[in-house]
Parts: sequence; structure tokens; C-alpha cells
Amino acid sequence: MSGCAEKKNPLICALCLMFRGDASQKETGVTDLKHVGEKVKRHEDSAQHLKHKIDLALLGTINNASQLSKDYRQQMNKYNEKVRINQELLSKIIDCIKVL
Repeated sequence: MSGCAEKKNPLICALCLMFRGDASQKETGVTDLKHVGEKVKRHEDSAQHLKHKIDLALLGTINNASQLSKDYRQQMNKYNEKVRINQELLSKIIDCIKVL
């Protein structure tokens, strides 16, 4: 939690702020220091906060290439093969022009 007890600067969950948590918590935060423990516990048990904890744990660990669908990878491989064939063909055409 970050902030202070004044109404102008309420306590706000830094994790949820970073991952764009629910708007009401970002806008209001916690200003009632008498019940801050209860509110923090309730917030930490919320589904949104738990999702953000998981997002933080996974940050930078997910390999996008491994998540591509099998069909998409096959299409990429076919396209790359066509490009390779065209490059070879173009190279042969350039060699023929050089000879002339």
C-alpha cells in the first residue's frame, strides 16, 4: 500500500495501481486508518488483487512463441519456405543477368 492518511493522498494498493485495478480503489483508496487492517485484508483477498499477483508473478516469463497456435505456426513455416524459394530463384536470376 502507498499513500498517507490525508483525504488528498489515500492509501492505494501499488500492485493494483500498476496493473490497473478496479477504478473505485484507484480513485478513493483507503482513508479510514481505524479500519485499515480490515480493508487491506478484504482487498488482498479480492479476485482482482489475486489476479494482479498472478500477473506480477508471470511478468516476463511467458514465451509468446510457445503460445502460438499450431495452425499459425504451420502458416508461418509455409510462408517462410516460399520466401526462401523466391530468394533462391531471385539469386539465380541475378546470376544469369551478371553473365550477360
